[in-house]
Amino acid sequence: MSRSFQRRVQLTGGATLIVSLPKEWVRRVNIKAGDIVTVIPQPDNSLKIVPGRKKLLIPTRVVMQVDEDMDPKTAVRELIARYLVGYETIEVRFSGESYTYKKMMREIVSKKMIGVEVVEETVDSIVFQCLAGPRELPAVSALRRMMTVTANMLIDVVGCIDDYNRSVLEEIEIREDTVDKLYFYIVRQLKSVAMGLVLPHEIGLDSIRDALGYRLIVKSTERIADHINRIAHTLLENGPLKPRHMVKSLKELGMESVDTFSMTITAMFKRDKNKGHEVVQRSRVLKSKVGDFIQTLLESRTSTQDMIAMRLIIESLERVSDYSADIAEIVINLMTEPPIKY
Repeated sequence: MSRSFQRRVQLTGGATLIVSLPKEWVRRVNIKAGDIVTVIPQPDNSLKIVPGRKKLLIPTRVVMQVDEDMDPKTAVRELIARYLVGYETIEVRFSGESYTYKKMMREIVSKKMIGVEVVEETVDSIVFQCLAGPRELPAVSALRRMMTVTANMLIDVVGCIDDYNRSVLEEIEIREDTVDKLYFYIVRQLKSVAMGLVLPHEIGLDSIRDALGYRLIVKSTERIADHINRIAHTLLENGPLKPRHMVKSLKELGMESVDTFSMTITAMFKRDKNKGHEVVQRSRVLKSKVGDFIQTLLESRTSTQDMIAMRLIIESLERVSDYSADIAEIVINLMTEPPIKY
């Protein structure tokens, strides 16, 4: 039911204005006299009417069938999709051999999903249940944690550019799994808001409008963590970089990326529009410095192996700065008042 309805506002009791609800909608959501609905003011001065939770006839359990010819990676993606769309219980049934599928699903649940546990298992089925929700960890709080973990990863990997530490580099991949967990968890909550299953204030948002902006922000943060992990892998495969003067220049650019992302976090959570503009400007300046660094690198006597490693690292540092600017621009947009309709 997507068409709009018009209703005349009526006066009752001498002071109260009332409007009737569309009969088709009332039947669809099973509302009766005496039931409670939630009325939510929107940024454009419109109102959103949400029926009581018990009236939302939305299944929280889903059965997923895995045929024996389905690729295990496809099955895992299907599982993730059902988690992101908001199902609380996911029962997976297998028509053939199930060991490989179960192993991969347990691994992805352990590494990438917060609060999801195996609650039942048979030879040809496995049941996953999501035990964590917005009340335990709202999306905005989870995003703060996600950005903090990512910032600390960036500080550590930049430190390893001139102070090589294999243990720190190996640990970064584990910490990236934490970022991925928070990413999926936040996206799940944002999708629930978009579908009307959860109210914006329940996950820390001011309005539904914010959900789109936050969706883009969490994706950019997840991509920053990917590039940090890429830098760590490059250093692990290459070993300590040289010559010293090029390493020093690379480290300085790395610290500028750290400062830019840290400023982005400040702009995000302090709602500082000026900081957001400063991040965008710093990102542009860093991009020009990257070009100068690459030119100097090509003219230096750096070995081919170290030159390739430095090119990969500087490209990732540049992408970190670009994604930081993307986040800052979204923050600026979120803080800009939308047009008001009367």
